[in-house]
Amino acid sequence: MPHSDRAGTYHPERSERRQIILTMAGDAQDNVPPIAFYGAHINKQLEIIMSPKPHKTEEFKGILIMFLAVLSVGVGQICFKLASFFGVFIAIFGIVAYFLAFYFTLVAYRFGRMSVLFPLSAFSFVITTFAGIFFFHEIVTTQQIIGLFFILLGIILVSLDAIR
Repeated sequence: MPHSDRAGTYHPERSERRQIILTMAGDAQDNVPPIAFYGAHINKQLEIIMSPKPHKTEEFKGILIMFLAVLSVGVGQICFKLASFFGVFIAIFGIVAYFLAFYFTLVAYRFGRMSVLFPLSAFSFVITTFAGIFFFHEIVTTQQIIGLFFILLGIILVSLDAIR
């Protein structure tokens, strides 16, 4: 059935698009919603995302890229702390570092499982604590050291599954 607008003008591209939607939906009725076409595309993407465990080298690449993201977060935090002393201009570098961290995180998720990669972001607590000690001469309590130890232990336990 040709597709026309209210004025009766025939639009072949609309008709072809509707035919593709009908074909992909497997339904020849006129009331198939346009979401059917996008649903098939989303299903294909979900098959890729929900595929089995990635190859070890791929996941290791994801871990390395995630550590770049974590380092970027650490640099961003240092810049924000420096901005509190020297002015807002330095905070711009911190914002750039956070954008880099966001980008590296997105790239890392292409190579590995979220259940392995996201817990690695907790390493930013370790980096910022050591940055506070070395650059700003902050005092760390025993309780904080124990907490950092457990964070590192958790990161190691989560990462071992990916490396084996």
